[in-house]
Amino acid sequence: MGLAAAAMLALSSCSLLPEEETFAHAPTVKEYEGAVYKTAFSTVDDVILSERVSAYYVPLQAESLGFAKTGELYGEFNVTVGDSVKKGDVLALLDMGEMETEMEDYTKQNAALETSLRQNEEKRQLALKQAQERTAGMDQEAVNEALDAVNRQYDASAQSLNDSLYLLNARIDALQEKIDERRIVAPFDGTITYVYSPEVSELTSLSQTVIKIADSSMSLFRGNTEYWDKVVYDEDYIITVSGTEFRARAATEKELNIPETVHEPGKKGNIYFVLQDQAYDLADNASGRVEILIDKREQVVCVPNKAISEINGETVVYYPLESGVKYYKNVEIGLVGNSLTEILSGIGDGEEVILK
Repeated sequence: MGLAAAAMLALSSCSLLPEEETFAHAPTVKEYEGAVYKTAFSTVDDVILSERVSAYYVPLQAESLGFAKTGELYGEFNVTVGDSVKKGDVLALLDMGEMETEMEDYTKQNAALETSLRQNEEKRQLALKQAQERTAGMDQEAVNEALDAVNRQYDASAQSLNDSLYLLNARIDALQEKIDERRIVAPFDGTITYVYSPEVSELTSLSQTVIKIADSSMSLFRGNTEYWDKVVYDEDYIITVSGTEFRARAATEKELNIPETVHEPGKKGNIYFVLQDQAYDLADNASGRVEILIDKREQVVCVPNKAISEINGETVVYYPLESGVKYYKNVEIGLVGNSLTEILSGIGDGEEVILK
């Protein structure tokens, strides 16, 4: 009897290759032609099944801002990337020339006219009191005539002052409109994500984005997966965009004040992740990847997925003998993970297996 036949008989407790894989000579781990089988060892490890989900950056609110005037010299920039601003804050200005000085003068004139109006009213009250004292004991007609004369005098002064104030306020409004056209103001509370750097003597263009601002409360990544029910809310996740990692936590639609949608088991649904830190360089709809844990077995006997084969509906692993003979064993498997398969029975820790 040949050596190969004797080896096969001696290992009666091991399963032989199925009939369709019977060889004229016993199969070897290293064939005579020089081909080498790759092997690995079963081990005790965590078996993880997860899905890498595409997610897209969605600022809750973001806006690109520019000047409303073209062909003008750039002036001051009051912010840099990363600054937090409030609604109404002046972010950038064009060259104002003498406008600001002119507005200061108008403001002083306005205050002076307002003061004159108050003083005119105070003088009126004093003059009325004096008129009443002078006409004490006179008939009522004389008293009324004296008081009317005082009112006519101060009404005329008040009218003149109000006319001057009206004209001044018209000039202030016109100048303020010009100033507003020459500055960029924050439309909402937010964080500056971009600031343009103009060249020396560069003139403005209506198409040029000068400042970008994003809602500073939170920014989101939105994904879509049939494993939406596996997301753990308030747990930290890592979203990878072009090799850069961003910390985020899962959040519900209700928490984000987003209209809630019905999620049906087995069908895809939206999932949301709130960035833990501001992302100043991300463009709207920037694509990233986030890993969602579907299932996990901790510290179990497992083998690489490539070690698992199927013969006539039965799950097996192949393993080599010292003689070079290739045999297989039936195994019962549990969770099939991303790279490892859980072994429930059939082999133990540290056994050598052949990879496909």
